[in-house]
Amino acid sequence: MKIAVAAGNDPHAAQLFRDVLLASASLPGIFPPVHVKVRVGDKVYEEMHVDGGPTRQVFLAPAQFSLKTFDRLYAKPPHRTVYVIRNGKIGPEYEAVQSNVLAISARSLFTLTKHQGMGDLNQIFAMTERDGAAFRLASIPSSFDVKSTQAFDPAYMRPLFEVGQRLGRSGEAWARTPPEAVLVAQR
Repeated sequence: MKIAVAAGNDPHAAQLFRDVLLASASLPGIFPPVHVKVRVGDKVYEEMHVDGGPTRQVFLAPAQFSLKTFDRLYAKPPHRTVYVIRNGKIGPEYEAVQSNVLAISARSLFTLTKHQGMGDLNQIFAMTERDGAAFRLASIPSSFDVKSTQAFDPAYMRPLFEVGQRLGRSGEAWARTPPEAVLVAQR
């Protein structure tokens, strides 16, 4: 959608593009939704949009789309590498949970979202395997143990940046498969 918006000739396209980007960072319950005006024929509607995380944690393209779709436009097929940066840990994270409905519900939602993200990564990996593309994945290492105490916590963000910088410089930031794919290959 972002490409179609940016390519349009509508004088409001730039603002719509900004609204779409802002909405993509508007985490439900943390930031307010972004109100986007949409014209359908002669009518103008206002839609509320938030981050797509509740539906997808990581998204490349619909599963039925082939990365080879545009190969015929090239003299020879291009080399493809899909780079995925997952802003979170991929593996399990232990946390004691209080025995009350709110705490259990919050932890269940966290677990559901984490596993949805793992499923999204596996789907993207399967797409790259099917379409002959290389897969590269970077995520927060399981060894990173600094806890955030607030939104945009500098005491969390600085060490996280340092870990990312160290991994990037070492050349070891990119895994070639999602963790679950590695486990399947080792059996």
